Amino acid sequence: MSIAKTVIDAQIVLEFLRQHFDKKVATIAYMQGGETSQAFSFSVRDKAFVIRINTSLDTFEKDKYAYEHFSSEALPIPTFIQLGQVNEHFCFAITEKVAGNALTTFNEETREKIRHLSNTS
Repeated sequence: MSIAKTVIDAQIVLEFLRQHFDKKVATIAYMQGGETSQAFSFSVRDKAFVIRINTSLDTFEKDKYAYEHFSSEALPIPTFIQLGQVNEHFCFAITEKVAGNALTTFNEETREKIRHLSNTS
């Protein structure tokens, strides 16, 4: 089964952020990675954030659940700020930007160790 990655113009995302998050968002930067969502980083008042865009809220709702129920020192999950609709075609999730690596960048052995940590937390 092939899943297409969401594609949205950066200018649409920037205008959305200025209107619905903070007028002081000056620029956004495209982020690599992500299987189905398109992600951009941005800053407001010296605080860094990430906005991910997808055609469905499902993934973002799961991410929010994971943050609320499993985030710990052993399994840090970025603070969830907001989720909702950009327009009739796109949904969004905003989280704080944190240093680290995406789970998909690790080899299978490391991912298995991480899964084990999350099951013991």
